[in-house]
Amino acid sequence: QVVVVALFLIALLGIFKWIYRPRASHKEKTDGTKQQQELTAHVKVLGVSRHSEIGAKIKPRLRVAQLEESQLTYEWNCSDRTVNPTSFKQAKKQNKDWVLVSTEREFTPLADHDKKLLRFVVKSGSLTVAMKHTCVLSGSMEPLSRKWKLVTRCSDNSRAVSLMTYNILAGDYANNTGSTNNKKKKKKYWYCPDFALTSKYRRGRIFNHVKQHHPDIVCLQEVEESQWNKFYASRFYDMGYKYLYNKHKEKIEGCALLYNTEKIEMMFNVDLDHNEVLDLMSSNNIHWRQSNVATLALFRLRESGVVFWVVNTHLHWDPKMPELKLIQIFHCIKKVALFLEEKKIDPGCPGFVCGDFNSMPDSAVYRFLANGSITSREAGLLNLLNSKQDFIHDFKLFSTNALIGEPNTNDTERFKGCLDYLWYTGDHVKVLKLLHPPSPVAYKQWTALPNVYEPSDHVSLVAHYELSPPK
Repeated sequence: QVVVVALFLIALLGIFKWIYRPRASHKEKTDGTKQQQELTAHVKVLGVSRHSEIGAKIKPRLRVAQLEESQLTYEWNCSDRTVNPTSFKQAKKQNKDWVLVSTEREFTPLADHDKKLLRFVVKSGSLTVAMKHTCVLSGSMEPLSRKWKLVTRCSDNSRAVSLMTYNILAGDYANNTGSTNNKKKKKKYWYCPDFALTSKYRRGRIFNHVKQHHPDIVCLQEVEESQWNKFYASRFYDMGYKYLYNKHKEKIEGCALLYNTEKIEMMFNVDLDHNEVLDLMSSNNIHWRQSNVATLALFRLRESGVVFWVVNTHLHWDPKMPELKLIQIFHCIKKVALFLEEKKIDPGCPGFVCGDFNSMPDSAVYRFLANGSITSREAGLLNLLNSKQDFIHDFKLFSTNALIGEPNTNDTERFKGCLDYLWYTGDHVKVLKLLHPPSPVAYKQWTALPNVYEPSDHVSLVAHYELSPPK
């Protein structure tokens, strides 16, 4: 009984101490909150983006007013669980437990931090005066898996050739803004982490993608001249490629056509300027003058001697100007016929028309290429030409990806559709296999293209063919 009474008295004493403990007055609480608010208003953290890359040092910059930086201390905290990188705000709210990982101002995320939140905290004494969150991602993410569709077997490897076409998205376009419904400006690819839109990140993945498939012919569009000279040209040369680069006169980018010198030799080439089509127009409207280019080259397979031609082109982008795109591709195909005639090459030899056509499968451009003709009335050009002219070509062209239903090659938040094609002449070209685009389900957490896996808003098209010379 004595023990029980003693324990009771001790507990009672503890309760009284808690009830009558010294408390901060309402004024002291208000002053403390006000002091923290004032200090917070004096410190702003810059240089910490929403997403960071493993192995890339984060270097916060501080904008400090009425405080000395020597008065500040720093903490880096890591969430105890992985988060969904695209649900940034929700992840910040849900995470309750943080682990201290550094007290330095700069911090380099490690593999242990992959898909976790980092919190940069700035303190003055015991008061938190600034805070910034970032989600860590692996910059060396494996490319999305893509499956091959096998069509037929090759009968003679000396006549086999592989092609790729790929709009790699110029860096300036990757960081463009666009109007939204509320008339505010935001990044066109707002759903893609900032680091994954940088040229340094994207160009490495683009180069590795080409290197992975190592096609005999590579047709690239939207290749910035600065990046071509600084990064791509020397690396592709070291891989055994020679190249033709044709820059838009009024833009920072152009088209690059690469060929594997071990397997292929180039015989002739010519750069095409689509502005020549203005000679066909009845009105020299400034809107028709667009800086679009193409490259035409004649090649020979070294082992078998089969001669073939390739066109790499990028037609005008504007969906409101389908007539211009038709005239541009008509001009391009017409130039091919004149080129073969001038070089005394059999017009029946194998050929390819590759690139970004900015035209859907129901467009006049597609019908013209696939059917061999389209009237100016059908194309809506009756009143725009100098003379009545129908659009006709003699090449029997087929779209490679029609074998898998013309899947979307451009997939962004604002637009999804098939714009890129590998056209081939059917009489002397046989499709061996083609690469399926990556499934959108694989990158649905990132909304669309581009993202951390795919560095462009377009996907590449890759196919293998067997050529045969005309008899």
